[in-house]
Amino acid sequence: MIKSLTSILVFYFAILANSEAAPFKEALVTSSTDGSLQGVISGKVVDVQSGKPLPQATVFLFVDPAESAAIQKTTYWKVSVNKQGEFKSNIPTDYSKGGRIRVIAQAPGYAEYRLGVLENAVSFKDREDVCFDIRMRNGKTLSGKITDTQGKPIEGASLGLTLSGPNWCAWPQSFGVNDEVWPPDSKTDAQGNWQILGFPAEKTRKEGRWVLTVEHPQFIPRIVQFVERLKGRDGVVTINLSLKPGLKLTGLVVDTQERPIPAAQVDATAAHLPEEPVCIQFEQSATCDANGKFTLT
Repeated sequence: MIKSLTSILVFYFAILANSEAAPFKEALVTSSTDGSLQGVISGKVVDVQSGKPLPQATVFLFVDPAESAAIQKTTYWKVSVNKQGEFKSNIPTDYSKGGRIRVIAQAPGYAEYRLGVLENAVSFKDREDVCFDIRMRNGKTLSGKITDTQGKPIEGASLGLTLSGPNWCAWPQSFGVNDEVWPPDSKTDAQGNWQILGFPAEKTRKEGRWVLTVEHPQFIPRIVQFVERLKGRDGVVTINLSLKPGLKLTGLVVDTQERPIPAAQVDATAAHLPEEPVCIQFEQSATCDANGKFTLT
């Protein structure tokens, strides 16, 4: 499915934090193994109502370097949460002095937590550490299993979410990081299982609906519309789907003299049905071999 970074950045400024964070408080400066000063970020993920820890949560840290840093590129990584809901991670030395932190936390059945994605990110003060709590609210997340028509799991299928209207599309859950778009599409594992933990159902707009897309090179794509209307259990909506095998198209690209054209690019785009969102396009591409032959699946 085609997703424009330019379109996503237009809606970047509509992203709002939907959970709460305790104020940042300064901690001691620590040292890395080589003796150089290095920032540390730590905290705890809890349920905003009960205060119970959420060990099933995952924390993503995005660190923007200071203007004076040697590395002028945002770096991000995933941090695990222990049984007590605690997380801790070192910040690379080149980023810690004057660097800015953005935080995203996700957990099944909870609204995605974001800090610093829209507003000014919290900055390190001369490599001081930061410690804070992430308090997450109940929300809606998606999960399920993708199989073929024989019930066998499909590994490597891509799933994405688009907020679609009569003549517009939006991705309010996405934003740009360097030259990439975050979050990446969800992928099914070896058992065909998948989950999308960043689903801002509350951002559904008038005359709009959330559309789930499922793609795999060897199967016919599928879409599920009005995902925001689906009911879940404990905040988790389960969507199990089966995909039909795709057709194979082979051919030969030649010039006007009937001579094969090697390395020619062949693109195919699926036609839209009247009820499908106008901005969702399924495409396949192939490159001709030395004999001008191509195969599209």
